[in-house]
Amino acid sequence: MFAKTGESQVHLKMKQQVLLVYNDRAGSLKLKYHLEEVRRLIENEGFQVRWANLQQVGGIKSMLGNCRAIVVAGGDGTVNLVAEQLLKEEIKNPPPLAVLPWGTANDLCRQIYRKGSTTADILAAISKETTTRLDVGQVNDRYFLNAAAAGMFSDVAYLTPNLAKRLLGKPAYYLHGLAKLLTYRPFRLTIEADGETLEEEALLFAVLNGSLVGGMFTLVPDAALNDGKLHLLTVKKSLSIAQILKMIYRILRGNAPDQPGIINQTAKNITLQFPADRLLVIDGELGPLPPLQVSLLPRRLPFYSNISGD
Repeated sequence: MFAKTGESQVHLKMKQQVLLVYNDRAGSLKLKYHLEEVRRLIENEGFQVRWANLQQVGGIKSMLGNCRAIVVAGGDGTVNLVAEQLLKEEIKNPPPLAVLPWGTANDLCRQIYRKGSTTADILAAISKETTTRLDVGQVNDRYFLNAAAAGMFSDVAYLTPNLAKRLLGKPAYYLHGLAKLLTYRPFRLTIEADGETLEEEALLFAVLNGSLVGGMFTLVPDAALNDGKLHLLTVKKSLSIAQILKMIYRILRGNAPDQPGIINQTAKNITLQFPADRLLVIDGELGPLPPLQVSLLPRRLPFYSNISGD
């Protein structure tokens, strides 16, 4: 006797697993209270759940047998660490990643899911198999999905205390950033982008794969996570505090920061030299020391998305 078509499909899906990677130290407290809800939603989609704390992702290759998806619950730094482990272990065809936005800024999530997407909406993309492949930036021996930056404001996500992030959310970043605005000193920056060399006294540089940082700052409105380009934004020291505030205002209004004193470039290969006391931050985590070799790995990792597919 043959099973009904629907029953057969459910049976096949039940044999597949979803690896749920969670970071119980992410900026938001939501995670601890909603892991069981996530488990229920995944099982409702017809998959079995395999749990992994972020500290267990070393050797992730051994966890991916019969795995349909990797669901990452945490912030941008958590997603970065999981993606970086997939790349370092040279897993050629990893399962697509789905991201639950339970950090503070959640910049990646805001670019791959529709505004207002719920946890159920994000997990439903696994059954619908709606995926897109994202570019990945490489800086020395590290990787980034969204941004690598150094200078004024760039290390705010990394240096803001976890307690402040948990209590205040994104406003903790803004308060920390404003405090630095009044005291920040420029630094010498040498850039080589696709063969062109530039030397500047700079306040900030950001190498962007995506368009959004800090949960609400759109630095390069036309940038996309799979456009095959790195976008380099440099803020020169010639900007006064008033001009910097004007730049922030323009960004908050959704406009590109294209005023005098700001340099916008696109490239596929970038070399950066700057003082080692300026912290490089990649996707909210501490990055390598200079000099930096930055390159692009086009369409390197698959992600579930409800905006558009391949």
